[in-house]
Amino acid sequence: MMNKIDEIKTKIEGDPDNAEFYNELGDAHYDRNEFPAAIECYKHAIERNASVAQYHNNLGYTCYMIGRLDEAIAAYHEAIRLDPSNGLYHNNISAALAKKAGEPFK
Repeated sequence: MMNKIDEIKTKIEGDPDNAEFYNELGDAHYDRNEFPAAIECYKHAIERNASVAQYHNNLGYTCYMIGRLDEAIAAYHEAIRLDPSNGLYHNNISAALAKKAGEPFK
């Protein structure tokens, strides 16, 4: 029986240009706390379809989780540019900016 990561890699082999498969693979790595691998997968998703705000948000959140705040903020900015009405993206960038400034997020 294949695990989730292997299943998604098989899907990618069949359709290597499918951005959503890379996003799914990033999510699977994220769920296993494999943050560097997740970041690479989200970057691959963005390379294939940079117009999906969720991919940028996923990249931002994962970077945030490992303290790569400048990368997180840049990714959140792009997510907000693509989908300015999404409150989650605004909340996430606020948290990253507060953390970068050394202030507690409220």
